[in-house]
Amino acid sequence: MNTNRSSTDRVTVQMVAGFLGLSGLLIISGLILLASMGRDIPDPLSTLGGAAIGALGSLLARTATEERRSEPVSVEVKNSPSQPVPVEAAHDEDEAAPTAPS
Repeated sequence: MNTNRSSTDRVTVQMVAGFLGLSGLLIISGLILLASMGRDIPDPLSTLGGAAIGALGSLLARTATEERRSEPVSVEVKNSPSQPVPVEAAHDEDEAAPTAPS
């Protein structure tokens, strides 16, 4: 059986996103129904709805950034671990340094 890792990962992400979206919609619909009937809304139910929507947003944001990084980026370290890292001035020497208002 020949499976492509990226296609299985994509299917898994789509399934999880669908489940989180569906559960979030169902919980929010239940909250609206309870509120329209004049009943008290249990705190755990509203927490679950918020967690489902937050997890969905986190999953989609993480997936979008991971898909853009297809190749690793090489980094060259020029300082040895014992040397301090030089910091450039935030302003040009020609310009006067900003002063705090008095």
